[in-house]
Amino acid sequence: MPDIALRIAAVLFLAVLFVSGGCLHKKTAIPRYDAHSLHEDYLAHRQHAADLEGRVVNISGTVTRLDQSFMRSVYLVLDDRVVVYIRQDQVHRLGELKVGVGDHVTCAGIFGGSSLVAQYTTAAGGAVLVLDNAEVTGVSGSWLPQLPLWR
Repeated sequence: MPDIALRIAAVLFLAVLFVSGGCLHKKTAIPRYDAHSLHEDYLAHRQHAADLEGRVVNISGTVTRLDQSFMRSVYLVLDDRVVVYIRQDQVHRLGELKVGVGDHVTCAGIFGGSSLVAQYTTAAGGAVLVLDNAEVTGVSGSWLPQLPLWR
């Protein structure tokens, strides 16, 4: 009988560790946002966007504009709502992935941005939110494989 009680106690202990570990993971995971929804949130109550300032987030949306600056950087505009400044060391990936207007992408970067990016938002067709120093982490809703995705 004591052997069964010991086994039950061990299983309960492992269950508690598993559940608490899952909670810790959720707290440290990079939050994901849809460009359109985040923009609507921003218009409704700007405090939400202010709380995200400086945090690393994932933003997904459809590319509605793609521009290359004179400094060989690339700006993606998602859903006419969010400007994504692609890091210079990540620009080659856009070519490998053949990312273009109309593609659904997921990007990870710093929410908010430099004054250079903020100035660009005024010329981006009404986009007001910025994802700075970003990289594309998914195309058409899937995570990127290690090898280039040729379409």
